[in-house]
Amino acid sequence: MIQAWQDHWDFTPNKGRFTRSIIPNMSLKTHFWGEMAELFTGHGRFPAHLFRFGIGDDDRCACGAVGDAKHYIVSCPLTMNLRARLRFNPLDLSTVVRNCNLPVLGEIRRRVRTFLPFLQRH
Repeated sequence: MIQAWQDHWDFTPNKGRFTRSIIPNMSLKTHFWGEMAELFTGHGRFPAHLFRFGIGDDDRCACGAVGDAKHYIVSCPLTMNLRARLRFNPLDLSTVVRNCNLPVLGEIRRRVRTFLPFLQRH
């Protein structure tokens, strides 16, 4: 069954590419807690995601780049001080999934939510 999931994951070309870059291999092991799913799938309160569904007015981060999950983990100047505490290779996002990084990733997720105060209240 795991191999069937892995084959589907490997050969589905247009879906879940960002998530696959973080979690390339299927497993029954839980790699993270629930709030990380929002960050690792990009299906959270990110300007690019909200804009895609007509909920947000703009897909841009306050810094001017496209505001998706990868941006906040890898390159956003607004999360730079948090990102500096992460131990990972930015060219291999699967290396970000480490227990030592999960608290910092949670802080990044919470900080991004503060960028969208209207949506936090509603």
